[in-house]
Amino acid sequence: MANKHIDFSNINSVLENLDSLSCDCDACLEALEAHAADITAENTESGLLDDIDFAPANFVTNLGYMGSGMLGIFVVIALIMGVTTLLNKIFSGKKNAEEG
Repeated sequence: MANKHIDFSNINSVLENLDSLSCDCDACLEALEAHAADITAENTESGLLDDIDFAPANFVTNLGYMGSGMLGIFVVIALIMGVTTLLNKIFSGKKNAEEG
């Protein structure tokens, strides 16, 4: 008599239909238990932050970039203030006696 084997090519349907599984091969059943245990472990151990590579030392590494960005912002703001002041001095003119 030949053993009935599990078709592992579509393992998801096998795992969904465990109640109606008719297999008498011990090797297949052991492989199925191991695979089900792996899937259960993956589902319970996977967390929200598992894919994040957290390295606090990179903060210190990136301080140079942050400093140069802040310096750039300072230069742009100073340039805008300088141009505004210059335009105010150029176009303000002298006030007439009538304007008060």
